[in-house]
Amino acid sequence: MNTREELQSAFEEYRSGTFIKHSGEIMDSGQQLRPAPVLMLYYLKMRDVGITIMSMTRDYVFLGILFGLIMAAAFLFSGKDAPPGPGGIGPGSSSPALVPFAAQDQEPDQETQSDPYQAYREQLQEQMRMVSDILDQRKGDLSEMIEKREIRVLTTFTLGNYFVHKGQEYGYEYSKMEEFRKFLNEGRSRRELQVEFYYIPLPYDVLIEALNMGYGDIVAANLTITPEREAQVAFSDPYRWGIKEVLVSHKDSGDIKSRDDLAGRRIHVRENSSYHSSLLRLNKDLTARKLKPIRIELLPGLINTGEIIQMVDSGVVQLTVADSHLAKITAELLDGVRIHDHITFNEDVRFGWMVRKNNPELKASLDRFVKTVKKGTLTGNIFFNRYYKDNPWAREYAQKKDLEELTQYAPLFQKYGEMYDIDWLLIAAQSFQESRFDPNARSRTGAQGLMQLLPSTAKDMGIEDISTPENNVHAGVKYLRWIMDRYFSEGDINDDDRVRFALAAYNAGPANIRRSRTSATQLGYDANRWFNHTELGTMQRVGLEPVHYVRNINKYYLSFRLSLTLGEMKKEIR
Repeated sequence: MNTREELQSAFEEYRSGTFIKHSGEIMDSGQQLRPAPVLMLYYLKMRDVGITIMSMTRDYVFLGILFGLIMAAAFLFSGKDAPPGPGGIGPGSSSPALVPFAAQDQEPDQETQSDPYQAYREQLQEQMRMVSDILDQRKGDLSEMIEKREIRVLTTFTLGNYFVHKGQEYGYEYSKMEEFRKFLNEGRSRRELQVEFYYIPLPYDVLIEALNMGYGDIVAANLTITPEREAQVAFSDPYRWGIKEVLVSHKDSGDIKSRDDLAGRRIHVRENSSYHSSLLRLNKDLTARKLKPIRIELLPGLINTGEIIQMVDSGVVQLTVADSHLAKITAELLDGVRIHDHITFNEDVRFGWMVRKNNPELKASLDRFVKTVKKGTLTGNIFFNRYYKDNPWAREYAQKKDLEELTQYAPLFQKYGEMYDIDWLLIAAQSFQESRFDPNARSRTGAQGLMQLLPSTAKDMGIEDISTPENNVHAGVKYLRWIMDRYFSEGDINDDDRVRFALAAYNAGPANIRRSRTSATQLGYDANRWFNHTELGTMQRVGLEPVHYVRNINKYYLSFRLSLTLGEMKKEIR
């Protein structure tokens, strides 16, 4: 491969990557070559009548989301009702399904009160702004996605959707989407560039909006097919059906024999969930029969159904609604919860994946694929049983009273990131790429530790012993900064690309990357830019390894940063 046209063709699926400066300013857009691992940051502990959420950091631990208690009882039972929020979230939104949550009684036009979730509303708007800055807006159909070798999957951090545990990605939706990736790549040789899937975790509140605005291509989040959603998106054929929406109560919530016994009682559900729609329909029936409507208390999209059931278990919430399979596996782990199988709100829940209405090719492909993983198929049943009948991850974390600190290395990344003015999340992402956070990792060439540094290189940095995590991280970060200052300090390189060049040089050697810049210039590219420019020269001069190295770090960094944002948003709604 020695022509500009051939190189450009090989890189058409790539697009600019993302790093965030030490100051937090967002730079350009980024792509993942593999599904991003997730650094989720939650430490959950109940204190008296309230619950405190503290953000912490660790590499790959299954999110405590499923078992999180995140709203204080006094806060939830303040007795104040607020109307639905205005219009929607994010630029140009007017879709009613994206209205920020608010407390609601029986009708949406009740008298306006103060909005107790204003902080969350503002954080959600900021999240959408961040997504719009990080990700390209693209609304092309499947043929364009295949040409770019990229499909972006919008999902949420939950047991049933997507999570990472001990360095490995899991999730009911994740597993099916990975099968879809294989389905699309059938017939491609290993030497060909594959269609890669990029997993973007977002709050439930903005999934549809982000999809329709072009920040993702598929929503895979165990979402029920409802008329309200079908008005906004196209659903694939269902992959799961016959599930019921059932009542979940605290064990001391009293005798509930029928749905009529719920008249006038409070039930907490997530805003714009299928449960919310079901309760609104029930309220119309109760009102028509001169019974009091249910008092529907709405919770934000950051809170998933498993968390709400956990809140029921603690007594903070008395009643909620859940899909029967999720209610069953969650309640098996909790002593304070009762499942009322005889009280249902929807007898035939159907799950499907969402795509834009103007993407018929993608929908048709999903409809063909779903036949291989739907209910009743071997693969579909294996995945369902793995995550909803005997889930080892749920049991492991349910047994913990408090989650321990999520990573023992984050303080080191923070310490030396501050010392050398490099974003600590970028250092964490690089460490994951190098060693998967294994301090005992050793390569065949003699590189060792979290940052996979050669002892001779560390010695050049003035650090003799890199067998300890602290010295290893110190040497690695110092070396990265040294590369930036020594080889890429000229003023024509912006800060974003200076980091990218340094990462590539960390992997392939500074001399190789300098020669790659010369190759990029000869090919007609900008030698002061990395993505889609110098990386093309690097591919010709060195090969794909440093190209993938930088893009993988970008992928991990993006995921870590989005996870941090979600953690910070959760703290705001305490």
